[in-house]
Amino acid sequence: AALVLGGTNVFEVPPGGVTRDFEFTVPVSGRLLAVGGHLHDHGAWVRLEDAATSREIATVRPIRDGDGNVVGMSRQVLALFGPGPHLRAGHRYRLRVRYENPTSATLSGMMGLMAGLFAPDDIRAWPAVDRSSPDYLADLAGVRGARLEP
Repeated sequence: AALVLGGTNVFEVPPGGVTRDFEFTVPVSGRLLAVGGHLHDHGAWVRLEDAATSREIATVRPIRDGDGNVVGMSRQVLALFGPGPHLRAGHRYRLRVRYENPTSATLSGMMGLMAGLFAPDDIRAWPAVDRSSPDYLADLAGVRGARLEP
């Protein structure tokens, strides 16, 4: 998987299934307090791992109806009984998404994401938004375009 700023982040799932990975860093150190996510039908899970050790940090799974369709996602409150996992600035993390495809057809338009509540150790170290950045402008155009479509 890849994060395409201002673009789409969908992929195909061949018969049998696929696991897609995306590695990233965070700009400042801090605590991950809670996570949720999004998957389409046939999605199995979205997981955050330490890329250096493959240690699982958080996993969310789909909630399904009686027919097996995804109707929601689990959530994890990671800081309920403690401070939550500490993410380090510049350290590599991996987001993984798993789809299982029991059909004989390739599934198109699949995606997976995880959203989290993150508390920086020092909010003053958080980078300012560069409103002239091409990535920022492309992402903003994508959001505005999504709001304008019927």
